[in-house]
Amino acid sequence: MNLFKFTIFAGIAATALSSCVKDTLYEAKGNIEVTTVWNNISADAAMPAEYTMQLQWTTPDARVEGGNRTVTASGDKYTFNGIAIGEYSLSVYNTPEGVTIDGNRASIDKIYGGNGGIIAAPGTMFSGDYHDYTSTIHVAPAATYYATVNMVQLMRSIDLVLNVVEGDYDRIASATATLNGVYGAIDFITHNADPADRTRTTAERLRQSEALLTAQFRLFAIPEADYSNMSLKVDILFDNGETRTITSDISGVTKDFGKSVSPLAISADMHLPVKGGFVGSIDGWKVADGGGYDAH
Repeated sequence: MNLFKFTIFAGIAATALSSCVKDTLYEAKGNIEVTTVWNNISADAAMPAEYTMQLQWTTPDARVEGGNRTVTASGDKYTFNGIAIGEYSLSVYNTPEGVTIDGNRASIDKIYGGNGGIIAAPGTMFSGDYHDYTSTIHVAPAATYYATVNMVQLMRSIDLVLNVVEGDYDRIASATATLNGVYGAIDFITHNADPADRTRTTAERLRQSEALLTAQFRLFAIPEADYSNMSLKVDILFDNGETRTITSDISGVTKDFGKSVSPLAISADMHLPVKGGFVGSIDGWKVADGGGYDAH
């Protein structure tokens, strides 16, 4: 009888101890210290003042709270404290002016009331390297996991300069420039784009100075994307109310656009209409990485 009672008591005690151990494990927390590295930033960009970190629990347990988190970070370090033990993935990105985030998709805003194209110069977007996203973060009880995320610049500037070498430059009242064949959206996790997202962007007023027409664009620079078949359309309003449209193939100077983030300066000669039937032309395209033109 005593042995039977002892056996029951031992079983109850073991069950209680097991329950306590499980409860302790469920309640255990760890930390994640994230360091962001901003080494590859172009000369015309800067580390954002704020950016988003999204922590996703890939091994969730319904009995435990404290998994998924989304925070706003600044500087190059952030620590998640009191994180439930388990495995996590981490995404890091900023949301610059003129860009909308929907899930993993980042889209440049469309021109309000315009022709359906995107705005010419949004802010510069960054996101973590894809290989950092696919790395698993392991959170252990009462321990700190140290994660490093290399930030990637997703955008590149184009400085456009047109030198009017023929025709009466002083007759130009205003002009716009439209780039066709650009990408309006990107998956900021994989850094890939859908060809269906190719669109156009318009600089709605070119700056005029000393026989030059200048503009600046900022676009997604996607390493594996196709930037062939890009073209430029310039719409000109003359002081007498007449209008002219001049188009030019620019794929020769933009075909490698996605392979760098340094500002791309492209220039060409513009021939304005000077006689009946001549609509004008743009030729002699040249390219120089580094930008430097005052296109504002």
